Amino acid sequence: NQAARQNREQIETISTDWSGWNGSNIVLGYCVSQLPKPLSTIIQELYIRGKERKDIILELGLSESTFRRYRQKAIEDLAEMYLALQSAGVVLEWDD
Repeated sequence: NQAARQNREQIETISTDWSGWNGSNIVLGYCVSQLPKPLSTIIQELYIRGKERKDIILELGLSESTFRRYRQKAIEDLAEMYLALQSAGVVLEWDD
């Protein structure tokens, strides 16, 4: 269905756009802060601070599969929040 396709596209957009995010998008920062602790930590450490995946796994005491599952869940949750804010009329812009 169209809604599911749009959600998948939004998830892909968010996951690829993270690499260019410099932490100055306040709305995105707020959304990250609303994630449960392990998910927000993974997003912050991996995409904002640029830490290596293996280092985050060691610091958090996670298995590789748990890390991947948490990362995917965080991206999906962020996409849902992004879409909800967008549909509510919140202006969402990526800083270049």
